[in-house]
Amino acid sequence: MSETKYRSEFEKRLHLNTFPDWDYESCKITYTEPATLREYTPDFTRVIDGITVHIEAKGRFRTLDEARKYLYIRDGLSDNEKLVFVIGSKKTKMPRCKKLTIASWLEKNGFEYIVEGEKYNG
Repeated sequence: MSETKYRSEFEKRLHLNTFPDWDYESCKITYTEPATLREYTPDFTRVIDGITVHIEAKGRFRTLDEARKYLYIRDGLSDNEKLVFVIGSKKTKMPRCKKLTIASWLEKNGFEYIVEGEKYNG
């Protein structure tokens, strides 16, 4: 049995400590950007009360385009799916923004999120 390969230490910590019973990168979600069909692999996935919950571990956004992609993903989810973020800190700023934090961007765009160390209760 091979050891799980993680994309980041943040995702590894979350899987080992916060989401140990969740599947790591176990599925692909198809989403459409205008005129472009793409695939997205959520970091963690689990069905809770008939809703497929996809967790995205996001310590920070590198670019605003990266953040925008999650709006397309959200809009492409079915009614029985949702995308929830785990962020490293509520104070982390969005790229090229002096005041806008990841937490406030997520709230503004209707995403659920928790901060690393918090338990997700669905």
